[in-house]
Amino acid sequence: TPAQEKALAERPVVGMARLASGAERLVALAHEQLGLTATVLTELQAGTLIIRQAAGDVDAFGMRLGLEIPLGETYFARIAQGGGPQVVRDAQREHDGHTSALAGRAEVGAYVGVPVILPNGDLFGTLCGLSRRAEPGLSVGDVHLLGIIAGILAEDLELAGRTTRAHKLKH
Repeated sequence: TPAQEKALAERPVVGMARLASGAERLVALAHEQLGLTATVLTELQAGTLIIRQAAGDVDAFGMRLGLEIPLGETYFARIAQGGGPQVVRDAQREHDGHTSALAGRAEVGAYVGVPVILPNGDLFGTLCGLSRRAEPGLSVGDVHLLGIIAGILAEDLELAGRTTRAHKLKH
């Protein structure tokens, strides 16, 4: 009814996660929970990470949707190879002798990230949060939170892929 629609329209919106849907909504949720400068969902294609969704101030890192970043210039390169930290609280101090080119170029102060693994076991990409400053409060709990959201994203991406394939078969 018009009265119900008006009441819903006047309802306060808490956070941008309520404004979006699908992957965009989940990335916004991760961003709100982490409280970092930006949160991005990337897709791995042929040794390159492509930014597919983003929340927060991605401009602060010179990023935009569709931006392609060579995998070797990211913290995720080490995660993908099984040896990288998923939490970097202070990128200027915790580089273990391996300073990420992206960290230097984009002034990353802190990072938390997880792989996004599709239900069939394929690596889709990453879900990660970035801060312009050091974040000593980042924890394994933040990694777990991102892991849960990445799992939901992976299921949504898999379902979207099946829907797209079914649609193509019909037409």
